[in-house]
Order: sequence, then C-alpha cells, then structure tokens
Amino acid sequence: MILYDNREQLGAILHLNGTVIYKMLPLSLVAAAVSVGVNWWKRWSDENEDVFWLPTVHHPFAAMTLSGAVTFALVFRTSLAWNRYWDACVQAAFMYSKWSDSFTTLISFINHAESDLLEKDSSEAGEKLKELKEIRTSLVHNFSLLSALAVHRLIHGDLARMRRRSDLLGMRSRRCCPCGFHRMLKNWNMLFSSRRDLRFQDISGAYALPEFSVLSVDGEEKVKSKAKKKLKIGFSSHFPAFTLCSKANGQCSIGNRTAATVEGEGADSDGGIMRPEKSMGKRFSNVTWSSDLVIVGGLTYEEKQDLSTMEGSQPDRPNILFEWISEDINFLIKVCGIPPPIMSRCYQELSNGMLGFSQSIKVADIPFPFPFSQLLEVLLVGFTLVLPFYTSYFTQGMVITPLLTFGITMAIWSLSEISRELENPYADGPNQLPVIDTHERFVENLRGIYRLVPNRRRQREEAKAAAAAAAAAAAAEANAEN
Repeated sequence: MILYDNREQLGAILHLNGTVIYKMLPLSLVAAAVSVGVNWWKRWSDENEDVFWLPTVHHPFAAMTLSGAVTFALVFRTSLAWNRYWDACVQAAFMYSKWSDSFTTLISFINHAESDLLEKDSSEAGEKLKELKEIRTSLVHNFSLLSALAVHRLIHGDLARMRRRSDLLGMRSRRCCPCGFHRMLKNWNMLFSSRRDLRFQDISGAYALPEFSVLSVDGEEKVKSKAKKKLKIGFSSHFPAFTLCSKANGQCSIGNRTAATVEGEGADSDGGIMRPEKSMGKRFSNVTWSSDLVIVGGLTYEEKQDLSTMEGSQPDRPNILFEWISEDINFLIKVCGIPPPIMSRCYQELSNGMLGFSQSIKVADIPFPFPFSQLLEVLLVGFTLVLPFYTSYFTQGMVITPLLTFGITMAIWSLSEISRELENPYADGPNQLPVIDTHERFVENLRGIYRLVPNRRRQREEAKAAAAAAAAAAAAEANAEN
C-alpha cells in the first residue's frame, strides 16, 4: 500500500511505483498511431471515390452502443472491486482488533493473579507463579503464531495461487509471446481450474509451512552465529528483552509445550540463531509470497509436526492455533480460579477474530465471476479495435484524433487494470494491503502488553503508603522542632 498526500498533485502524476497509467502507455500510443493512419487512409479514400472496399460510417449509433456497454461493464466491475478491497480492509482490522482485545484481557487476568500471589509466601503460590509464567509465554507465542499463519493463509489464497500458476506456467512465464502462448495452451487445465481441483493440487508451494523470523526472550544472551553450544532461553515475567533471530522453523522455544533449551548445532544449520537487533519494519517490497513472518519464540519439533502433518486438502493451521490458545485459556481458568462466565469474554473475542479471518479468506479465495470478466475483456478488445476508426471519421483532425484515441484507450484500460489490482488485495504488488506490516505491528503490540508489570496496582498502593509515611514523618519532625 502506498501512502501519499493528496495535495501533491504533480508528485502523484509523476510517481511510477504502483501506477497503472504508465503501464497502458504502449497500447495507447499504438491506438493513437493507428488513428493517424486511419485518418490518412480516409483522406486518401476521399480523393479516390472508386475505392469501394473502404468502410464508411454515417451514424454513431453503433459506437454509442458499444461504448455504453463497455462503460457500464467497467463501472460495475470497478465498483465491485472496490467493495472487495474495502471489505478486506475492514475484516483484517476487525480480526486484529478482536485478537488484541482477547490477548490484553488474558494478560490482565494473569497480572492480577500474579499480583495477588506475590503477596503470599508459600510453596503453592510459587508453583502457581511458575504456571502463570508458562501460560504468559505460551500465549504470546501462540497469538503471534496465529497471526503469522493467518497472514500466510491470506497471501497464499486461491487467487494468489492461480496468479502464481500463471507466472510459472502461463504466457507470463516466457518473454517470447509465441513461446508463452504455446506454454499456456500446454498447461491450459492448470491455468483454468475448478476450486475442487485446486484443493488437492499444490504446484505453487502454498501448503508448505512458512519461514519465520523468531523473536526470542532474554536478549542479553550473546551467541555467535557459528557457536556449537546450547543456548538457554530464559523468561522474565516482568521486562523480558526481545531479540530478532534468524529465519527458522524450530529454534527459540517458548511456551508450556516446549523445553527451555535449543541446540546450538541445529540452530547453526540455518545460518545462526542471532542477528543484530533492528526494527521489525521490513524493507519496502512488492513480494509477499515468499516473505518470512515474525513470531515470538520458535516452533518446537512437536509443533512443527502438528502444523505440517495435514492429510488431504489445504491445511487449516490458524484453526489449530485457535485450539491451542483455547487450551491455554482453559488452563488459566484452572490456575487463577476465574469463573468461566467472566473468562467467556476472552473466548468470544478470540472467536470474533476468527470470524474476521474467515471473512478475509472469502476475499482471498473467491474470484470475480469468470463470465463477466471474459465478457469485459472481449468488449475492451473490440472497442479498442474500432475506436481509431470512429474517432477518425467523426473528428477528422490530425491532432485531435490521436489525442482522443490515446486518452480514451488509456482511460478504459487503466480502469480495467485498477479493477484487477483491487480484486485481490492480498496479491503481490505495491497496491496490496499491508498485511505483513499489520502482523508485525500486532506482534509489537503483543510484546508491549507482555512487558506490563504484573504488580502495578500493588506498587501504586505502596507508593501512596510511602508518601503518606513520609508526610507523617515530616509533620512529626516539624512538631518536634517546635
């Protein structure tokens, strides 16, 4: 997504990244050149009246009818494309809002329970504090992993997979048009497929488990990239430091399903565990298909097995994470003793977030109806072919004819290209929705909430008591001096 100031009109005209206007320049120039040729052709035919095979146009009814059909189809498609784009924005924002609400509420329950347990000095309270710490780390890991897998599912939706197939097997896979056309005919069934067939075919690699950039807890640990030793991952329930780790699917462990150590040799096989800490904001890139995703804590072997072993059709990994988080909430109820009706708010917000995710999948998987798209392409091609003739016959000018042809061709094809851009908001490109950036902002939010002090309320009470004691001591000292 490109952010801009709409008062910068000249800059908006000259900006090239994300434009559709300049993509249509070659076609518009060709149409304008054809209109000039037709104009010269018409002048020559007027001087040679015996040339019977030249076309003649006496009334613009046919052109008006065709242009009306093209305009209606373009406006209708653009309107539906914008509705899809905006619906994707709304559902993504709704999804992350609900997941953030659920996580914040859960952490507040944990902080309150820890604050009460810190006032007690018993072995039972110590065991519960340890369990709460495990739940806290498990929740921040699972929520970040849920977001990462949800984003991976959206950017690898059925529309993106068909686009990937087109890049690999269609005309776009060859620079030479005849070779690309032959390749398209050869792979016709792959380029135009039913959704049922797509469910069991994964030639684009969309079903593979994504790579992750792992944020580990206890960033004070310094480990060289080629260290052959164990790396202990510590947890602090108050202010843990986070450090960006390398791309890996099974490194910095976290949560109550995992052990607290990572073998340095295994981590080194992917280029080293640690890399310099930096902002989570990625470089500006138009490619999201193969982007790595940030999570808090790496996957363990058991988690990788659960997320990778999916028989049959496309794996539904976000629902697996939904179940894991529900397990954590169930365990939290047992440890904290919170009544289930009160905790039901967390379940509800988590479920609402999954509803937003399901609505987003609708946009990522369901295309614009093929018959309408096919009809519009035919209308656009036909209108572009006859446009130079009509503008030449009804304008009869050597300057205005190519200008009108150029402008009309660019307008109709640019609108069609804009519709294609908006129909799939999760596809690669500068005009896509910034779902990866939204995911990273969500992880930053998780990290900030994770760092909240659990006994903040008790600290405020102690600060007030200390202030009152200091005031009383000052007053007693003043009275003693008097």
